Amino acid sequence: MSILEHIAIIGAGSGGKAAAADLILQGKKVSLFEFPEYKENLADLLESKTLIASGAVEGEATLEVVTSEIHEIMDGFDTVMICTQALAHDRAAVN
Repeated sequence: MSILEHIAIIGAGSGGKAAAADLILQGKKVSLFEFPEYKENLADLLESKTLIASGAVEGEATLEVVTSEIHEIMDGFDTVMICTQALAHDRAAVN
């Protein structure tokens, strides 16, 4: 498996969602995690798992997994991207 084929993104704010959509539209498999206290960022994605991208990148992007349970994204990924504010990077690294 080559790098950047199956990606877990930690952080489901604007940056995480934009990165996820861009990568999916490039043909990558992407799962999206958000910390439980910010899981409202996932509310519109829990059922549909679909991101709509418009602008420089356009299209519908379907996520593999959408979760606020960190253990659900820990296996089977070749790359993990942290798309959180800098103050949360240490926390993401510990998980």
